[in-house]
Amino acid sequence: MIIVSGDLRVIGGLQIYVRRFIDFAEKMGFSIEVIHRPGIFPCWFSSKANPSRSSAIIERSADLPSWVRYVLTFFTFVLYGSLYCLKVISTSHATLIHVQDTGYAGLVGLFVSKFTGRPLILHVHGKLWTDSFSSYSYYERTIGLLIAKNSDRIILVSRDLLLYYRTLRVPSDKMIVLPTGVNLGLFHLNPLFNSSGASSTSKMLKIGYVGRLDRIKNVESLIRGFAKVTSRSADQLSLIIVGDGPDRRRLEDLARNLGVNATFKGFVNDVVNELSEIDVFVLPSLSEGCPLSLFEAMASGKAIIASNIPSIREIVRHHKEAILIDPHDADELSQAILLLCDDSGLRVELCRNARERVELYDVDKGYRQILEIYQELTRAKQENAAFS
Repeated sequence: MIIVSGDLRVIGGLQIYVRRFIDFAEKMGFSIEVIHRPGIFPCWFSSKANPSRSSAIIERSADLPSWVRYVLTFFTFVLYGSLYCLKVISTSHATLIHVQDTGYAGLVGLFVSKFTGRPLILHVHGKLWTDSFSSYSYYERTIGLLIAKNSDRIILVSRDLLLYYRTLRVPSDKMIVLPTGVNLGLFHLNPLFNSSGASSTSKMLKIGYVGRLDRIKNVESLIRGFAKVTSRSADQLSLIIVGDGPDRRRLEDLARNLGVNATFKGFVNDVVNELSEIDVFVLPSLSEGCPLSLFEAMASGKAIIASNIPSIREIVRHHKEAILIDPHDADELSQAILLLCDDSGLRVELCRNARERVELYDVDKGYRQILEIYQELTRAKQENAAFS
């Protein structure tokens, strides 16, 4: 049984990763039951039918303070979700529980694991905080730690997360670092790409971002940095922002006020095609786990500018596969854009290096390792039962 805190139908890195894993596991002969949360109440997820349950409580609570809605959702999902999972287990006879992160899903998984004796796998996809004093950080050091210490195996998407959990004194022998990776078969080098590192059909260099539009993704710094570049560069530049989120309107207003030539494309189904239109991919996030968009840009052979934070440094190296910048410094980001505008040779070198390095992150290899963990824990459970 896989438990996800949010709506698995939403398009995001975690959702894409989990849905593809479900398909992969079922093709390998595994039966997967998936519980997710499209509203306040949990429900069963099917990659084929996508059934959902409407939530009148969510609609009626729209005008309540955010903390009230959070508490309402938290307790409803944790309590009702635990009962719902027990009901599903009683009919499906799921042999283990695999939770995605330590939020709602982690607590539900912990309760159900303790009640049924099923092995618990905790899969941590990243940090939701940028400093040690945030509420998310406090939650992780208390409830998150409780979930981690009671898990049979912990899958972490980066070594940075491994080091963090070691500081919390979580036993190292139950933790494994397993980057999320990318489906390399979906990507190919842009056929319009030529030796100059720009689209052969356009003289305009296109700077792009793909991902959610919220504060932790720090797209504001990209817009401010781009505004400074256009005032100093004689080259024709355009900014393409692909994705949606709570910050979209604020970011559109910011771009308009700064006179930035930006195209907001919103949500798109074909990320591969959108990346083929971009010459320089920028990921200015304040915090990341193991960003799918970065892997997709590497697989597409893009020149990359990314935040100089631990989880990204594990994937790309400065001046090898990317230019790494301080995400809090819009001037540093603008200097990186200017550098790649002026140096087509560097753009080409970064593209080639990124495409070679991404071969290390084939997502199917990671999926197979997760299935091996499933089999290992299931065998151990059966042997313990036989011994007792």
